[in-house]
Amino acid sequence: RKAFSIQCLYTLAFFICAPFNSSYMINDLSLPYTFIMLVSFIFNLYRIYIMPRLGRMADKHGMGKLLRYTLFSLGLNFLTVAFMMPFNAYPMYILATFFGSTAWAFVGIGLFGIQLDFYRSEKRMIWLTLTSSVSGLFGFLVSVIGGTVLDRLQKLNLTLFGYKIYAQQVLNLIGFLIILLAVIFIRLRIETEKVDANRQDGRVQL
Repeated sequence: RKAFSIQCLYTLAFFICAPFNSSYMINDLSLPYTFIMLVSFIFNLYRIYIMPRLGRMADKHGMGKLLRYTLFSLGLNFLTVAFMMPFNAYPMYILATFFGSTAWAFVGIGLFGIQLDFYRSEKRMIWLTLTSSVSGLFGFLVSVIGGTVLDRLQKLNLTLFGYKIYAQQVLNLIGFLIILLAVIFIRLRIETEKVDANRQDGRVQL
């Protein structure tokens, strides 16, 4: 239940805001494709560089702890986008991409690792299949809800201190708050669990 719950929290946080960020960058913030691709390329190299180092840190300090840190980095990515506006779009996009690349270097691996640790070996394949299926369906439903909320927020024409508030900023702030909840859940419910990991899976006996 704990591994399944953290997967659902991540899915909720991601699909409530992330599917709409690309259109926000291009249509509302008018960031050039060339700039987006260049920044993405540079930080992809950064992600490749840190990925094995994060893996070694997870082996040393625990899968849950590193997942907590990298999920928080994903939350900072959402928070940065929430404060991204046309007048600060360039530096904020670079900062958001940095946080995002740091997160994606481990979040997927960490979530899967938590599932391997918590799902019993005799029912592991069934639970992995259920988790993947339910998570995909749940993500689709959340993105539909997010799109509906986005549409309604855009019609409200929100402003704050004389600045226009974009609907994507509100959704990313919601995503950040859900990530905070996931981080707290990992700290209180995942890291405190003593896991008897099965290290024999995938090994060939000669």
